[in-house]
Amino acid sequence: MKLLILGIAVAPAFALPSLAQTQPARILAESPKPNGKIFWLGTAALAAAKTYDAVETQALLNRGGAESDPLYGRHPSPARLGLVMGATLFGEALLFRLTERSKYKQVRWLGRGYITFTVAQHLRYGACDAGLNTHGPARSCHTF
Repeated sequence: MKLLILGIAVAPAFALPSLAQTQPARILAESPKPNGKIFWLGTAALAAAKTYDAVETQALLNRGGAESDPLYGRHPSPARLGLVMGATLFGEALLFRLTERSKYKQVRWLGRGYITFTVAQHLRYGACDAGLNTHGPARSCHTF
């Protein structure tokens, strides 16, 4: 009996220091929620720019011109043009979605800058394709 009373009296002496050493749980900063409006706006702008570029490229091909991008070939069919544009749109939209879901502000803005640059490039390519004269001197809209 004395041993039981001694055990009950001594047990808190060992338990209290271990309770005092525990630190309160840190509150982690919440990562920002992805902004769906920016993602859908950027993806829609990219899809519109790629569609404009594809339509003008097809019109150029119908006038007797040639494609200078080696990814498509010299005279791609409308199906190949659409499939390659669709595949690259899917990949770029997926990349944009991943950057928009990042908790780092720099990564999100890098993705937004990339989408803006890509939209501007496709609009420039489409406008250049629309202004090319197939019977004049050879000219390329692409820089490579």
